[in-house]
Amino acid sequence: MQIVNPDIPTADTNPSELTVVIIFGSAEERSLWTSTARDHFGPSAYLYNEVTDIGSLSAVLAMFPSRSIAKLVFGGHGWHEGLALGEDESTYFNATNLCANPEAVRIIRNVLSGPTAVIECQCCLYGENEADIQIVAKLLNASLRAYTGIADYNQWDWPGDDDGVWVTLEPK
Repeated sequence: MQIVNPDIPTADTNPSELTVVIIFGSAEERSLWTSTARDHFGPSAYLYNEVTDIGSLSAVLAMFPSRSIAKLVFGGHGWHEGLALGEDESTYFNATNLCANPEAVRIIRNVLSGPTAVIECQCCLYGENEADIQIVAKLLNASLRAYTGIADYNQWDWPGDDDGVWVTLEPK
């Protein structure tokens, strides 16, 4: 699915409060999540559906000015071990893979708006791994919000049909 995003602002325009949405999964899943993301987050959100690992995530985010992203949202498959950006665990968004890529951490941390930034993991189960979430929140200096249960697929901010809850951990 072709995505039309707003122009990326330049540093001299002093952008802030931007929302960036990272969509992952199979081609069909990315297409479904992309169409619902535009409806949910609106025309000013930046949507990307070709991120497959931490390196490609940092390459996308490196296009944004420093401290411009207030909300970084992930939509797709998640597990206790992290967010499945690609096919295997080496591609997951989690503390292990972030720690293995300090340049990506530097880039991501730089574009987030600081401790007021929120990373939303709109994926299954990652919310149960509070130890990993806490490390990621600290590494990226942002609050991290994740779901503990099984999500309603390609829905955003779902209440959940199970006993899952949203958890938010602050950077400490």
